Amino acid sequence: MRAKDIPDRLWSAVRKHFPGDVAEAIIGDHEDARAAAARCASYAADTPEDLDAAVKAIAAIVNDRTADWLVDDAEAPAAWLASQLRSY
Repeated sequence: MRAKDIPDRLWSAVRKHFPGDVAEAIIGDHEDARAAAARCASYAADTPEDLDAAVKAIAAIVNDRTADWLVDDAEAPAAWLASQLRSY
């Protein structure tokens, strides 16, 4: 997967697999956190299908409490996603 394609594919997968408000909190985060998430995504997945599967797996572990935290209280939701991708 080409590096320049990763951000668009990542945000598309986030919109696809996370609830709308959580996806918007992640995507609407500051540029540095989004860049970190994209960089970690490049290590977590070799193909667009791998990236989609990784985001789907991460979204599946998000319960209501985590979703509320990401939307209401997290300082950098995209940085949280980056850390999840790094651990994936």
